[in-house]
Amino acid sequence: MKPGRMKRLTPSRLPMNHLRRANATRRSQVHPPQSRLDLWLVRSGYIAQVGVLVATILGFYFTVIPLYQKAALDELIAQRERDLRTAQIDIQKAKREAYEQYRQNFMQRFSVAAAERCSGSRASFSQPDLGKSPDQRHEDSIRIDINAAACLDAALLEQKAGEVLTGSDLAFLKALLVDTGKSLETKRIAALSDIAQLPEKSRLNPSVLRPLGEFSARAYDFEDRVAAALKRPISQEVAKSRLNLQVKQTQAAIAREYRQHCFSSILGALRRLSWPAWDQHQYRQELTQPIKSAP
Repeated sequence: MKPGRMKRLTPSRLPMNHLRRANATRRSQVHPPQSRLDLWLVRSGYIAQVGVLVATILGFYFTVIPLYQKAALDELIAQRERDLRTAQIDIQKAKREAYEQYRQNFMQRFSVAAAERCSGSRASFSQPDLGKSPDQRHEDSIRIDINAAACLDAALLEQKAGEVLTGSDLAFLKALLVDTGKSLETKRIAALSDIAQLPEKSRLNPSVLRPLGEFSARAYDFEDRVAAALKRPISQEVAKSRLNLQVKQTQAAIAREYRQHCFSSILGALRRLSWPAWDQHQYRQELTQPIKSAP
């Protein structure tokens, strides 16, 4: 080796302690030593980043997701409420249709039953009881002693209208029956007065009597022709008997006309009945209970 020149040593030739010192020197030049404060600041930054990430995840889980779930739940609730309202409307409509059908069936039965009961119309069409005397049969034919107003009210109770009709419909029907009963009672009193006064009126004015029936007219005509042929005038007793028979027939006709008028009035009033319109509040209140079938 020449003086002033140092033989270059390869790393393999350097001692291990020299290598360690060289590596330490390089590391110190690339990464200068940090103080304990700087070291904790760096660590704190890492920890803060992790914390922010965790806070973001937790915030998303506890805020965004619940808000989305709440919005979805609100929309589902709103849809269910719309479906419920639609179902309630359909149910109310079905209940109303069923009620109206029950009401119609009830009124058909009630109108006929009330008209027959309160008019006494069966007396006009039934066969006379031959076991009774003529005077008794005549009394039966002119009997119109049924008070229509009281009879209609009793028929309403007998048919159990309160179990079929709603409160408002029942009140409306009762008011109609009261008006109809008052009108028929006035007619009945007038018919009774005409029947009672007819004998006296017929003596003063025979034209108030109804014409005889075809059979009686033919019989009297035959009797008159026989009397004329025999030149025997009709006796006062026969004339009085004829007048009494005509009076009785007229009385029976007055009673029969009243019964027919009573029957047609009741039946027509109930068949032509126009029920009042429903309002929604009243409709919901009165149809909350199950509808019962008409008796």
